[in-house]
Amino acid sequence: MHTQIKWLALVLALLLAVVQVAAAAVYEDPVCTHFEGRCGDLDGDWDVNISDAVYLVQYIFNSGSPPAQMWLGDCDLNGKLNLTDAVYLVAYIFGGGPSPCVGSGKIDYSGGTPYESCIEYNYDGEGLLQITHINTGFNCCPEVLTIEMWSYTNGNIYIEEAEDFGDGYPCPCMCLFTLECEQSNIEPGTYTIIVEEPNIWPDDEPLVFTVDLSEACTGTHCVYRDQYPWGDPY
Repeated sequence: MHTQIKWLALVLALLLAVVQVAAAAVYEDPVCTHFEGRCGDLDGDWDVNISDAVYLVQYIFNSGSPPAQMWLGDCDLNGKLNLTDAVYLVAYIFGGGPSPCVGSGKIDYSGGTPYESCIEYNYDGEGLLQITHINTGFNCCPEVLTIEMWSYTNGNIYIEEAEDFGDGYPCPCMCLFTLECEQSNIEPGTYTIIVEEPNIWPDDEPLVFTVDLSEACTGTHCVYRDQYPWGDPY
């Protein structure tokens, strides 16, 4: 522990020594549907280490080369590239701090098995259907997530999910969330449940299944997914 603290203090001193002016590079809304690099990997070697922190400081303050994509350096997800991102990197590398771009903790899997997207349902036999969607994929920084459910007489129950960023912008990462909703006017019977997810990949299996709600029941239906954010982004 003492060794890590000494390393942290030394590296911070080196970083601060190259600071010439208080400046920040602001970037526009990034493309966030999938990773095209590893957050924190400024020099493109697919490893996050102290050379990336130095790379970032040189870019911000000494007219160094820019990263391949600006969001790679926005480790604290505040929309700017500045010294706080370099400090964030150093804390991660030497002090056991949070990973770049996921300091909010939202990247943690929401529950269950991370390679599965699952619907848990609970029907009371009289009309109330409760739905929980575990591991549904959204951008990591929405202002609002919504899940709505409605039914039709054709035997289908539709669940539509959406994300809203308000006046903000997407983060350069995707995360898994748990969403819940309920509907109180579903008559007993057999239904096909169709979940409309905004961020699945074109070749992902859709989350569609048939369930018998003729009496009180509970159950789970899952589909396997191995592409980001369900799989390994790196």
